[in-house]
Amino acid sequence: MKKTIKIILIPLIVNVCNLYAEDNEKIDQLERDLQELKNRISKIETMMINSSESDILAKIHEGWKSVRNWRIISTIMSIDDVRNILGEPQRNDGGDMTIWHYENYGSVTF
Repeated sequence: MKKTIKIILIPLIVNVCNLYAEDNEKIDQLERDLQELKNRISKIETMMINSSESDILAKIHEGWKSVRNWRIISTIMSIDDVRNILGEPQRNDGGDMTIWHYENYGSVTF
C-alpha cells in the first residue's frame, strides 16, 4: 500500500512543479510584453509632440476653441508649437514672462 501511494504521489508532485514553472514563464512573458507596450506608447507620444501634427490639429480642432487642443499643450513645447495648436492669441503681454490670452479667458505663459 505504501509503495502505491509513493508511486502516485511522485508523478503528482512533478506535475504540480511543472505547472508552477509554466505559470512563472507565462507571467514573465506577460511582464516583458507589457514593458514593450509601455515603451512603444512612450515613443508614439514623443513622436506626436515633436511632429508637425500640431498644424493639422489646429486646423481640424479649431485652435483655441477646442478643449482637446488645450490638453495637448505641454511645458516642453516651443512658442511655434503652441501657436500652431491654439492659433494666434487675442492679446500678448510681454515682460519677463510672456502671457498669451485667448478669447475664452484661456492663457498660456512662456
